Amino acid sequence: MQHLYDTHGPAVEPVFLVIRGDQYGSSDCTFDKFHKFPTTIGWTLNDKYKLELHKSVSDPSFAESGLHELGPFLQAWLWFGLIYTVVQDDKGPLLRYDELVKARGKQVTTEKLNGQLQRWRESVHKQAETHPDLARIRIIRIELVLQVARRVILKNCGKETLVDDILALSLMVLGETLTSTKASIMETEDLDIPGWHGEDADEGWGPSRAVHEKMEKEGWCPRTLHILRGQLKGHATLMYCAYLAYRESGQMAEHNTKRCTKDECKVKSELMGTNEYKTKHLSRPPHNHHECNMQGPDMAKIVDILANSEETGEIPLLTLTMPEGESGAIEIRVKNCNPKDRNAPIYATISHVWADGWGNEKLNKLNVCQLRFIFTMLQNATKLSSRLDDHGNLLKTTIPFWMDTLVIPVKSDDVTTGIRLHQRLSRENPQEVLSRLKKEAISQIHSVFTASEFTIVIDNDLSAMYANDDRPCESAMRILASGWMKRLWTLQEAFLSQRLYVAFGDHGGTHQPVEDFDILIDESLKGDNGVVSSTRRHLSESLMNADRSHRINQQRDPMAIQQPMDRLLTGYSLIANAWKAARWRVCGPLLGITNVLTRFL
Repeated sequence: MQHLYDTHGPAVEPVFLVIRGDQYGSSDCTFDKFHKFPTTIGWTLNDKYKLELHKSVSDPSFAESGLHELGPFLQAWLWFGLIYTVVQDDKGPLLRYDELVKARGKQVTTEKLNGQLQRWRESVHKQAETHPDLARIRIIRIELVLQVARRVILKNCGKETLVDDILALSLMVLGETLTSTKASIMETEDLDIPGWHGEDADEGWGPSRAVHEKMEKEGWCPRTLHILRGQLKGHATLMYCAYLAYRESGQMAEHNTKRCTKDECKVKSELMGTNEYKTKHLSRPPHNHHECNMQGPDMAKIVDILANSEETGEIPLLTLTMPEGESGAIEIRVKNCNPKDRNAPIYATISHVWADGWGNEKLNKLNVCQLRFIFTMLQNATKLSSRLDDHGNLLKTTIPFWMDTLVIPVKSDDVTTGIRLHQRLSRENPQEVLSRLKKEAISQIHSVFTASEFTIVIDNDLSAMYANDDRPCESAMRILASGWMKRLWTLQEAFLSQRLYVAFGDHGGTHQPVEDFDILIDESLKGDNGVVSSTRRHLSESLMNADRSHRINQQRDPMAIQQPMDRLLTGYSLIANAWKAARWRVCGPLLGITNVLTRFL
């Protein structure tokens, strides 16, 4: 599995060689040889792709070969044999046996696979230019080989298998890599075959028992595992890459002490020994929790804006101004803004996970350490924004921003005082007014996120790790497996956002603390590598990125006219993709998905 080094570093598991020499044979590696190999050796493949031994183990040569055992046989056939049969040019296999073993013949290796996959591409490209029909026949025969291999692995390497878990994982990863590369070749060379429907390039060859047990052992949340299995469709490689992305980070350890289920993650920010919600301090030095108080906006001004929003169309926005030194109060100013006004100021939105402690059930306030973090992320994101070139005035004050914790009123003395000071509202029941103002603020979410310049994603696990510019797949898998990806609200916020910036940790000042999601998807994750393309597709689908891009383009060019059928197909596509992205985030039956579809439409 060393071909994963390019995307996830050298942390992959070693896979041991369990056969005695090159028992498949790298010469004369035809498609017929691949299909007949089980029978030749002494195995029968039944109509359900279950392998059954038909040759007697008492045969001395058969027993000595070791191929009477399922694990060694599968490694000979569906590892060495699959590579020899698929990764070829016009002269034969591109990898020799001695290039596929290392550690003095004790381990198998794919460290040269990526390079030879490129040569395989070039071979098909050359054939497609001169003999396109032969290239199509070649692809069909490769697809048949991969289909057989996948079905055999699914049937014989499941939960009850006697095959070594890491060996089974290596077979799945290899198969998924070859399948993804084959699909990419078909797309690049325009080798679509009429009437031929190959298996989905992103259909997994798993799930892998090895990866699942590793995740459980290291305290991964059952809810996260349930969502990932649904999103990744049994894709063993991506599940393994998600595990590698969080391995040794310690970010999943907290779930060991909770009783999470596949329907609910129980890890929430709570006061010790109670079920009471706790607004969480950031554990980043230098920081003294005892000296870190809470601050919030003037709720009387926010009450006034929300009370008149039905007539004015205005929303409340905030700015943060830092004091001269480390000590001193942060200045939080409230601004009114009509998002539909052409002269409306450019502003940002914050998308966060409530369970991480970025909410507040009693006050519209956050800890100073949290406000400082928001300030830093806003400044960093603003520097990346193409429409915000003048940063001279941003040294101490942020651009305006919106965050639910600070602007959606909660039951507090500050809000009650604001209601009583309001000339019109003071004559009404404060509790009824609060309920109405809260509903008004929540109803604004759609227009707030749609009109914002960018959205900053804050997830405690992500902000505790850094984004590796050299391995964008690692950053992508960290996002895909994050707590932020579990929520329905965050899916809606992401879909409505013009641009997404994900807050990562600062790695000694050498890495940008905010990752531009759109650059990650559109530029960093481009390439022919099978793992990269699969990661890109799954992350993009999980956040409805294609539909989001279409919505943004329509918003920027409102004069663009679609034909009625185009509008109809766009609507159907939105519903289908919203359902695909939302269904694994919903704990209960269809109600949650219905709510999401209603909000989107």
